[in-house]
Amino acid sequence: MGIFVIRRLVELVPTLILVSILTFTLVRLVPGDPIDVMYGLEGADKETRAAMEKTLGLDQPVVLQYVLWAGRMVSGDLGFSYRARVPVATLIGQRLPNTLMLVFASLVIAVMIAIPLGVLAAIRRNTLYDFGAMATALVTLSVPPFASGIALVLVFGLMLGWLPTMGAAPPGSGVMGTLRHMTLPAVTLAMGLLGVTMRLARSTVLEELGLDYVRTARAKGLAERWVIYRHVLRNSLLTVVTFVGLQASYLVGGAVVIEVVFAWPGVGSLVIDAILARDYPVVQAVILLVAVLVMVVSTIVDLTYPLIDPRVQLT
Repeated sequence: MGIFVIRRLVELVPTLILVSILTFTLVRLVPGDPIDVMYGLEGADKETRAAMEKTLGLDQPVVLQYVLWAGRMVSGDLGFSYRARVPVATLIGQRLPNTLMLVFASLVIAVMIAIPLGVLAAIRRNTLYDFGAMATALVTLSVPPFASGIALVLVFGLMLGWLPTMGAAPPGSGVMGTLRHMTLPAVTLAMGLLGVTMRLARSTVLEELGLDYVRTARAKGLAERWVIYRHVLRNSLLTVVTFVGLQASYLVGGAVVIEVVFAWPGVGSLVIDAILARDYPVVQAVILLVAVLVMVVSTIVDLTYPLIDPRVQLT
């Protein structure tokens, strides 16, 4: 297992280099630059622009800018925000816990609902319950996140007044206050994952139920519940865990839309504001952070395989 983790860490290096080059290049292809955004329609005169470019390091050749930025990143210096005039690490440190909390909550909601419903749909195949579960999954997959978010705001926030619709809980709100503010964005973010996970759980369980070892277990007189929970689920969960684990990292990207809809103060809304302001250091640092999170989550998912099925060996 130790060798497996070391190999994954080694693989992380070229991935981050490639992501950093692409990110550094693409953000500079967006029309406009930080100085244009700072001075608005009137723009800055030549002397002011030259001074600002020198202050921000934008007067250097692009290749040299990348080398200097990459060198600072390696040493742990994420740079300085052009817009907020504070270290990028400070901004990310303020926003990242909110995003991780939102992603974790949505993941828990999706898994706790989707896997049991998918398994039951497979066990009760072609029944009214199965049709209802699959129809629900199809609806959650078909509705865009921003549309379902707006619908939840209208129903539970404005019409019923049960839940807050915007922002995070203020300091001192306690656990219940935090949960109330997080419920709508977490449910909205979970809906897409819920539908596809439910369908995947159903299909994998159905596939396992048709294999020879299940028929053998039943022929030996094992109780149906024991066959399902002791044999079928263990073999089915490998596929589901792999998918959910990969989707967990992609939820960070999906959280961008949700954070904008619900004004949730996470890294998603931070990177949107940074793109609009052409705040290059913030955009580059956040995207690299997401890449690291994807690799870390993928590694953690792989490490769970032997826990689910001892026959799996990591190499």
